Amino acid sequence: PDTIEHNTVCVFRDGLFEPVPRLTSLEGRADFADLGMTQTQCAGYNGVDWRRNIIWKKRGYFAVIDELQAIDDGSFSFQTIWRTIGDIELQPDRMLVSQAGERFCLINPSMAPMRLAQVTPASSQRRALIQTTPAEMRAGETTTLLNLFYSPDTEGYAFDAVRVQDNVMLVRGPEGHALIATGDFDTEGVTVTAKVAYVSADGVSLLGGRKFAWGDKQFQSTVPVTLDLNWRDKTMVVETNEEARITLQLAEGRKDTSVLGPGKHTVEIASQDDEQAEAALSAMFDRLAEDRESAARATAEPTGSAPRALWEADQSRIETRSIVRAEGTDDTDPEPNLARAGKAMYWTGRNPAPGPGRVRPPTATWTRTPL
Repeated sequence: PDTIEHNTVCVFRDGLFEPVPRLTSLEGRADFADLGMTQTQCAGYNGVDWRRNIIWKKRGYFAVIDELQAIDDGSFSFQTIWRTIGDIELQPDRMLVSQAGERFCLINPSMAPMRLAQVTPASSQRRALIQTTPAEMRAGETTTLLNLFYSPDTEGYAFDAVRVQDNVMLVRGPEGHALIATGDFDTEGVTVTAKVAYVSADGVSLLGGRKFAWGDKQFQSTVPVTLDLNWRDKTMVVETNEEARITLQLAEGRKDTSVLGPGKHTVEIASQDDEQAEAALSAMFDRLAEDRESAARATAEPTGSAPRALWEADQSRIETRSIVRAEGTDDTDPEPNLARAGKAMYWTGRNPAPGPGRVRPPTATWTRTPL
């Protein structure tokens, strides 16, 4: 069911695939008024630890960030699979699906190559969108895959997203811009230490967070906490499992320090509207969107040289084999497709008639063409 029914990531290591582990752990969760976050993990999945991070902007969109951290060195290929139904419009970095008057949009800021494929079992209505990301990784290195989902109420794309760096995307929507990230990052003057982060001009939300800094605004904790800091609404919510020493600065030269015990705490803070923050995020988005369009045009333009084959099969060196039925039977003609010839059955001394066997398979005769 893993690759047939689910939206998942298939991990190939050195050309080999393994099923998704059955055990998944919940590494963290947060539920705020306007935002929800989860991090789950499948450990030891074909040479990687796979963490799926879901960030829910309520009444807006879902951001899905998959982290694949190598346990061992290897040559990996990751196939992110999304299953859908309806009429599909596919572009280099997005998919728009229409069904019964409703619309659904997927945006791929990572710009991973995408293709549509049939599902198993085959269906004329359902399709699979496959995003392929190859990676040569050493133990400890991480590959991150970025995706954004939403259901637009109007024509066009109400939300858009661009890649800032491997583990960070920037989302533009009707209410402004937001940085969404996993793991630590330091970019465009914003510094975060957390499992998952959401940063906008209104505030910051962290899952498993210890540090945030952006201009005059700074937050620091001695232990990982869940944080929802909204300077526009004058509130800070902190949830911690152990005693935490919190330091908060919203204006230059003014720092407040407090010690919070285990539990959930709501603290009133000073109001800090910041129009410059939104302007900075908007300018960043415009610049990155222009870079994205330039890269897409460069990819689409012909290079002027014809493709050349990197390898080809030598038909004279192909080995062929055929399988015949068990010795001692009247039928010794080769079986062209044993896998589809019927039920898996064999004959034994105790059970000379054909039927499901439990002792040992029969002796088979193999024929081989010379190399």
